Parts: sequence; C-alpha cells; structure tokens
Amino acid sequence: MRLWIVAVAITAEPGLEKAGTSLLGPATSRLSFGVGLTSIGACQGFWHQIRLWSFPGYRLLHTWPILVVLPAFLLWLLVRRRAIGWAAALLLGAVTLPEPVLYGYDVARWGTQCTRMWLPFGGWEVARWIFAAVPVLLILASTCRPGRRTVRLVGGTVAAGLLLSVAADRELPRRYGTSEDECRRVKYAAASERTSFTAAMASLSRHERQIAFLCSRRGFLMGYSGGPMRHDSLSDAEQIEAGRRACRGEEPMTNGVRPGIAPVSLQDMAYLCPGKADERQAAQQRSLAALHTRYQRERAKAEAFCRRGVPKGFGPVRQATHVIDGDESGSYTVEDEGDGLGASFDPAIKEGLIASAGHGATVIAGTEGPLCLTVRVYRKAPPLAPRGWDRVEEVGVDNPRGRARLMSMDGLLPFPAVNAAGPGRYRIRIYVRGRNAPEATMDEPPREHHLLVVFPGKAEKPKVYKNTEH
Repeated sequence: MRLWIVAVAITAEPGLEKAGTSLLGPATSRLSFGVGLTSIGACQGFWHQIRLWSFPGYRLLHTWPILVVLPAFLLWLLVRRRAIGWAAALLLGAVTLPEPVLYGYDVARWGTQCTRMWLPFGGWEVARWIFAAVPVLLILASTCRPGRRTVRLVGGTVAAGLLLSVAADRELPRRYGTSEDECRRVKYAAASERTSFTAAMASLSRHERQIAFLCSRRGFLMGYSGGPMRHDSLSDAEQIEAGRRACRGEEPMTNGVRPGIAPVSLQDMAYLCPGKADERQAAQQRSLAALHTRYQRERAKAEAFCRRGVPKGFGPVRQATHVIDGDESGSYTVEDEGDGLGASFDPAIKEGLIASAGHGATVIAGTEGPLCLTVRVYRKAPPLAPRGWDRVEEVGVDNPRGRARLMSMDGLLPFPAVNAAGPGRYRIRIYVRGRNAPEATMDEPPREHHLLVVFPGKAEKPKVYKNTEH
C-alpha cells in the first residue's frame, strides 16, 4: 500500500507543477532538445526518440504518468491482483525507459557529440529520467516476489548499464586510411565497362572492402599522391554507417553536415554493397538512355520545325538548315579553318549583332539555348528580301585559304564550307528574328531564327539594311 501511494504521489508531481505555474505565472519549459552539429548518420537513437513522440498517446502518457498509475492503484484497491501492477509497470516503463536506453546506445556508439544533443542541461536530464523511473520500480517492488531468475535479470541489466557507461567514456576507435602508406596496401577493385561491381569486388573480403571504402572516402585513391583530397573528422563507424545508409537508399540522418564531407558516391558504395551499386548504375544508365532518346526526338522535331520556317531562296549553290545552341558565349563564327576563334568576338559584342576581324566574322545570338540557323552559299549577291526579319546586316571578310566554316565554342557546326568561289573576299549577310523572345525549353520549338547568306564581294564597309529590334 505504501509503495503504491508513493508512486501515485511522484507521478502527480508534473500535474501539480503545471497547476502551480499556471497560478503563479506563465509556464516556462525546463526541457528542450539541444540539437547541435552532428555527423552523417550519427545519434540514431535521438532521432528514433523524436519519432516516438509522434505515436498516438505517447506524449500524453509521458507528460502525465498519473493517468496510468492512479487508475491502476484504484483498481488494485478493489481486486488486489498482481496482474494490475505488472500491466501498470509495463505500460509506464514503455513510456519512461526508451529515452535513457536510446541515450546509452547513442553515447556508446557515437560518443560525446550525442551527449550534447541529449543533455542540453547537463545532469538535469539524467535526474529527470531517474525520477520518472522511480514509480516503475515502486510498482514492481509492490507486485513482484523476486526469485533467482528475477535477481539474475536485474543483475544483468545493471551490468549492461555499467558496460554502456564505460563504453561512453572511451576514446574514438582507431581510424583506417589515415595515411597514404596505409591505403597503398589496400587491394582496390574498380568496375570496367564490361565488368560489374559485384564481379570486381568478388576477390576482396568484407574487411578489405571496408578498409578500401574508408580509404576511398578519405581521398587516398590508388595511384594518387600528394595527400588526401578531402579531410573529415568522422570515425570509421560513422563513415561506414553513411555508406550503409546510401546502400539502403536512405537520406543521411544529420543536423548540419560538417564542412568538407562529401556525399557517398556510386564508386564508394560499390565497396560496401556491390550489388546495390550495380543496380544504381544500371538505373542511371537507363535514365540517361531515356533522356538521350527524348533529346533526339525533340531535336528531330525542332529540325523539322526549322526547315518549315525557311523562306524561299534564290538558287543558292549550297544550303543547309539545322538547330544549333548559342552555348555559353551566345554566338557562332564564320572563320577560315586554322585561324582559330576569338578575333571578331569582342567587336561583334560591341556592334550588337555581327562584326568581322582577321579572317572571320562572329554573329551574336539572343539565346544560349536552341535557335534555327539556315546557311546559303552563293556565287554572286542575291536579292536583299528583308521582309519578315527584325534585323538585316552585312559585313566583309577576307578568306585567304578559302575554307571558311561555321564554328562555335564546342567545335565545327554541321554546315558545309561557305566559300563558293575559293580564296578571296566575301560578304556575309545575316538575317535574324526573335532574338528578344523568351528562351525556349527542350519541349518547345526554337523561337529565334537566323539566315546566314555568304557570297563573293570586295566591299569592306559594314551595312545595316534593317533594324526593328528594341
């Protein structure tokens, strides 16, 4: 009877405290989670405890244990059955004991970084856990008639707790891969185009693959000299846990990743789970193949759209229409082969559309994305025909080699040579429209159209025939 009464009194304390603070002034919370900077995948018990709070009824019973103890005590007064005490101790223990148990696991597994999270107020949290466990012990003492098995169980539990406490105070385990010399002795294996990760790792034991994983994560790659490519302060267990989470397809459990910690790559995964790495690589290849197929399909549609939009010509010697990309420079160049790019780029930027310098001319596009370009090569000047275009300009250029081609930053564009009359001077006339239009996406046809006309001509002075761009 006395043990039950003390248990009721202790579990009534939170309710009395809340009633007192509501009468005397605004309540202030004694507890808060001290979430600090942690490693990838560390302090898993802490995050499991946070999930426990979302279980139905857990928060209510954790905050108000009197809701369990008082009804159990009243029922015990009526029937005096020990089963009531066992049920109350079991339910109350399920609410009050997970925190210290998960805390012990975290500290033993991950060290002091978890202590800072679990105990933001130092020893006060431990005192609270002990205080919450006292009613459970009192109810068990009033109910249980201990025999040898019970004594052994209690003794084993105490011994396990002491071992966890000792483990929590240990130093961090030795780290493998702390020097290039250590990792040079590791047997590395990498998958080739014809060999899967599973086959490549078949000759390595589990221990060898773990060491290889750690050396790879810390930047000591085979054949690399000069020190690690990246540094970190994670223990071996933390690094391997990060790899295992990647193998399971889980996000890293972390509250702020330390600077310099790189995500687990496919090659790193291959050491811990070669089969999963093979699956992930195959999925990536399928995804890339699907993207390539879609790109080719959309590109073909854009090519057909561009060809339909080309105005009728006046009997060119050669003609070609293609979709090109403005790329990072937002330009393309007509240049004699072997002269290189760049001489006419700055003048073209200054002029706004086209300019010539050296043995070439640069055209400035209005987009870095796709645009329609038609090239027409003539032996003499064709009619001007500016109708339907926003801007028409013309410049002179000298092609002493007579092998002028269209080029971009990425190399030659798929157009024929533009010198119909061999080496000499030429005029380059550019027609453009849609340069001020919004950039088209991959699923949309190009909005910008260019017509480049090249023909022999000795004039050097640039000409502006039309400019309605604003």
